[in-house]
Amino acid sequence: MLFQPKYELNYNYNLICNVKRKARPLVLNVKGEGYKIHHTVFAGSNRVEMVPGEPHKFDFGEFFINEKKTKRVIVQNNGEFNFDFVWKRQVNKYITITPDTGSVPKGGEQEFEITYLPIGEHHLKGYKLQLQIVSGPKYDFLLVGRARKPGVKLSSTTVDFGPCFVSRQPVALKRMLVVNNIDSSAISIETDFEKKPHLDVLLTPGQVLMPDSNGEADKLQIPILFTPREIKGYSEVVTFDFNNLYKVDVLVKGEGIPLQLELKDPDQAFLDFGILSVGGDVTKTVPLINRSKKPVTFKLSPGDAAQFQKCNVSVVPDGEVTLKPREVLPLEVRFNPKTRLPNFNLDILLDVAPNEPRKLMSLHGVSHGIELKLMDEVVAFGSVV
Repeated sequence: MLFQPKYELNYNYNLICNVKRKARPLVLNVKGEGYKIHHTVFAGSNRVEMVPGEPHKFDFGEFFINEKKTKRVIVQNNGEFNFDFVWKRQVNKYITITPDTGSVPKGGEQEFEITYLPIGEHHLKGYKLQLQIVSGPKYDFLLVGRARKPGVKLSSTTVDFGPCFVSRQPVALKRMLVVNNIDSSAISIETDFEKKPHLDVLLTPGQVLMPDSNGEADKLQIPILFTPREIKGYSEVVTFDFNNLYKVDVLVKGEGIPLQLELKDPDQAFLDFGILSVGGDVTKTVPLINRSKKPVTFKLSPGDAAQFQKCNVSVVPDGEVTLKPREVLPLEVRFNPKTRLPNFNLDILLDVAPNEPRKLMSLHGVSHGIELKLMDEVVAFGSVV
């Protein structure tokens, strides 16, 4: 039995069935009601009424990745009966429809949210959606849009401080990370990195890079401070967030190492010139070696400059010197007394910035001389005949 009404009416039929050898016919009462799905479909926030067979175009425009864009569709049920719906679409991991199936109650309406949320660069072109009203018409939609990364350029995604000396009075080492805005719109930059004893990122909250103008990109210099406090390797990831949508990780690494600039022969830390005569001249060579993993710039200075001058003691080199790893520098220490000198002890200091000078070696010596004096400055011969 097939019931296919053509009008919105209540139908009531009596079907008479004659059966052989039966005195009375069988009567079957058939009832039904014919109705249409009375509904309206609106597209977008301005509620454009749609017509079946005429596709509606949703343009998401151009925006940054990880930014959420939505469009809305509303279906009104103006009839006396509930009806079902279902969305049909092409496969796309960046497009979601909520809800995608369900029912619209009589006298009510259902709102749909079409979401476009690309997590990578993506071009949406001619993407098709279809809203199917069960036992009713179909409505087509075309989606277009483009998601891109913000136009920012970092000078580097790795900041390597390399080997750095661990000192008693730690001094921060600074590197600059340069961020350029080559986009056509302003871009905000922030980081959630929290200061640590060995690392700090000096980025003021709420920084905004203005768009590229006159071919000159707006740039921001971000100081990164590294202060090694232990002899070990350091590695941290600093995440920069652009427009709260696009994140870039910058690896900051370095290594804390000991300063090992020392005498090649530790026994020469006490240098004895012995006993010299006035006018004597002796020079001793003391090798200095850099056992550190990086070059060391230093200078030698007297512990007491006045005493060095008085004792006629000099050291070569007497200026700033840079010594490469494993390189040996011969220090020449000269003692050239001009007068008699008692026993003296002098210190040679090693000055490696930014550390305080420390004693490298001690010098010991003495100068003897012969002193002749006339007992009488006048010789009297008396009377001579």
